[in-house]
Amino acid sequence: MGKKAVIAKPALRLLEPERVEDMNKIVHSLNQRKHNKTSSDEIDIVGAMTFIGNVANDVYKVSPFGFFEGVQRKRFGKGYSGRFRLAHGALQPFSLCVDYEGAEAFSNYQPFVLDLQQKEVLCMEPLAFWEECPNHQSTDEQHFFLFDRDRGSDLEFKATGYDCCMTLKGENEKYKSLVEELKSWRQEDPHLEKFAVDKIVLLDDSEP
Repeated sequence: MGKKAVIAKPALRLLEPERVEDMNKIVHSLNQRKHNKTSSDEIDIVGAMTFIGNVANDVYKVSPFGFFEGVQRKRFGKGYSGRFRLAHGALQPFSLCVDYEGAEAFSNYQPFVLDLQQKEVLCMEPLAFWEECPNHQSTDEQHFFLFDRDRGSDLEFKATGYDCCMTLKGENEKYKSLVEELKSWRQEDPHLEKFAVDKIVLLDDSEP
């Protein structure tokens, strides 16, 4: 963030003094309402949510968010090819894709932010990931989990669009490296690696 912000530059509008004051009032009012202390009817929550939505839309225009699909080594030639599916918008399933070619292979459902200007991608793991929900146990529709809190040796994540939570335990071999990496971030700011994208072409799966 700050003056050097690139990927989230449009989000700097959220830090304007008058906006920060308004957001603080809304958060306080909602917290009071949650505990049945006062009504938040006098607060323009709809206006605030509309503003946040517009800012998010501006961010996604320059830095789409999504995940890779079917990335495989090219049969002839060097590098890999596949698709990057945009995971934001009003409706699901998400139909907009980017045709990908590059030197890196990525796993399905691995979340990334795509910098269209620099033609680079930045991985969102371990702060966020797609995974089968332990409550719904469906392999067809994975939840997108965001880091919520540190509980000692465990980390708690919450799903977007659902009330589901997921606790990752440090002793679980599947998530051990993810837990260790995120905990190391709490001690020292990480150096995040960006990966170059050779080719990006917008596609639309909804078209016949």
